[in-house]
Amino acid sequence: MLLFASLSMNPFVFSAARRVVPRPFVTALSGILAAAALLACTPAYDWRTIQNNDDAYEITFPAKPRSDARDIEINGQKMHMSMQTAEAGDAVFAVGTVDLPNADAPTRRAAIDFLQRGLAHNHKSRRRRKPRG
Repeated sequence: MLLFASLSMNPFVFSAARRVVPRPFVTALSGILAAAALLACTPAYDWRTIQNNDDAYEITFPAKPRSDARDIEINGQKMHMSMQTAEAGDAVFAVGTVDLPNADAPTRRAAIDFLQRGLAHNHKSRRRRKPRG
């Protein structure tokens, strides 16, 4: 019944929904939501919020993240790249930033293209190493 109370605080809507929805459905839905909540809290997913004041972002990771930083070259220009990654189960969660030397549109486009190609390459390599099936 808490599910309907969270959808609407109007007592008429709550009582009308109670009569229309079959009790087995509500029981099954409650069980599924409880199981999902328990799975989200398993040791494989130990969620924590990380604030990065240097790069001005906040992200929630399912495990303690590792940090890495290096200088990269994009279109002949050196740029600094920082990443934070966390692994949970078979999934990898990551956030990365690149310090651009200027705000020109071609520089931004080159950086985005470079990062997209790298992501696509890493995804293809991972799929070849670990077939799903």
